[in-house]
Amino acid sequence: MKNIGKVIWFLIIFGIIGILAIIFSPYIPNARWSEVVNNIGLGFLVACIVGILVELYVREQMKIQMQQMLKDIGSNVFKASLGQEFPESIWEQVTTHLLLNQFLRKDLNIDCIIEKLQGREEFVKVQMSISYTLKNLNSIQKANYPFACSIDRCTHADFRDSTKFNSIKVGGQDISLDECRIDTADDAEITCRKWLVLNKGEETTISINSESVYRNHETTPFSLTDPTENFMINISKPSDITLAVDTLHPREERLIETPTASPTSHRCWRISGGLLPGNGVSVRWFPS
Repeated sequence: MKNIGKVIWFLIIFGIIGILAIIFSPYIPNARWSEVVNNIGLGFLVACIVGILVELYVREQMKIQMQQMLKDIGSNVFKASLGQEFPESIWEQVTTHLLLNQFLRKDLNIDCIIEKLQGREEFVKVQMSISYTLKNLNSIQKANYPFACSIDRCTHADFRDSTKFNSIKVGGQDISLDECRIDTADDAEITCRKWLVLNKGEETTISINSESVYRNHETTPFSLTDPTENFMINISKPSDITLAVDTLHPREERLIETPTASPTSHRCWRISGGLLPGNGVSVRWFPS
């Protein structure tokens, strides 16, 4: 695959030589040699165009064959090692979201601060900070990452406009919210979307700060959209608010609570190691 770019550059040079030969052939005094140079130039130019088209076609066919090979190999490996074969629909999900996924999140940290609203005890304000390292797993070429982050909107009319993104940083640099597409089509949440470009093997840090208003008895899931390595959630709260955190993972024992200095006002949970899309935690809070 690394030679594909070299081949195309070689063909482009052929094309440039051909164009130059065609341009300068009329200036050759000898009519016979002028025609020969012109024909050679046309040949080089045609070879360039046809060669590039063939190369791009071959590249696309290689990509299709590679995807099919991954499906076939994966299916056969499962069948050979486990003595059973998963349905094609299951293997398609494994291929799409794992084997062909170009991105990995590392060290995902979520910090939540839950505060009571003065005069409206049935509601709480939640400030949330999310940070992680995003890596392009593709070691051959750059890739476009469809960054998206959603926040729940309060169902009560008084607080519909209280949901907002405060800041977004990529690589330590502030991203203007005007550069993002804020999607409010879904009445239950708002979503910030932006395309990010990562070079081959590149890593960058992403941090999002947002806030919203929830009822004082609420259940909120935090599920992952990308394969992730290491997950931690910190929650600060009033002492008379009780927390319950459940894992969105078939192995519940992987969710471990880390002791804190003030467990009545600050609690922390982590899941070490690899996590798949859809894994995460579900957080429930309610008055004590």
